[in-house]
Amino acid sequence: MALFGIGVSGFFLFWLAVILLSSLKVVKQYERGVRFTLGKYTGLMNPGLRLVVPLIQTWDRVDLRIKTVDVPSQECVSKDNVSLKVNAVLITRFQKQTRLYLKLKHLVMLFLNLHRQQ
Repeated sequence: MALFGIGVSGFFLFWLAVILLSSLKVVKQYERGVRFTLGKYTGLMNPGLRLVVPLIQTWDRVDLRIKTVDVPSQECVSKDNVSLKVNAVLITRFQKQTRLYLKLKHLVMLFLNLHRQQ
């Protein structure tokens, strides 16, 4: 039985090619991929063309570039009772990207809250 003139084998080859092409992922030089198999962390994906099995594996990108966080200006009082207005910029770079991705949800909020405490 011909389906649109290509036959059954052509139909399956078409869908096999679609699934194979959709499973290829590109990880850019400035990022890493965190791979999950059935929801569990299974490894880090280095830059290049990588294969992710559809419906079984998922992945997320982690950006390795240096990030800056602008801290809102605050007024404070020095030891000699002088009123000051302080501005700050936080610059971050991380070494262990998987720990950052798996254990931290809001990076910017973490930095702003740590800055306000000190």
